[in-house]
Amino acid sequence: MRIILKIRGTDSNGKSFEELTTTENVSAGGFLCNCTASLAKDVTIEVFLSATGERYVGRAKVVRKESPGTPWQRYGFQFQEKTLEWVLARLAASDSG
Repeated sequence: MRIILKIRGTDSNGKSFEELTTTENVSAGGFLCNCTASLAKDVTIEVFLSATGERYVGRAKVVRKESPGTPWQRYGFQFQEKTLEWVLARLAASDSG
C-alpha cells in the first residue's frame, strides 16, 4: 500500500526539513519511505497524510536506516504517537465496529 505523506522534522545537521514522500510499506505501527534529509537513528518526525489535503497523523521515530550517504535514503519509522487518521488505524477501527 502506497501512501503520500508529508514528513517534517530536524535533520542530522540540526536543519529543519519538510518534504513529500511516498511510503513503500505500511503497518499499523509504522512505515518505510525514502527521504532526501539525512536523519539519525531515534530522531522523531511529524507525519501528515497528504493525498487529499493535509492531516496530522502522529509522530514517528527512525528505527532503521538504509543506504546512508546517498541522496535518497530509505528509513523505517515507528510511531511514538498516532491519531485515528493513520490509514491502518482507521481500517482497524472500522473492522472492530
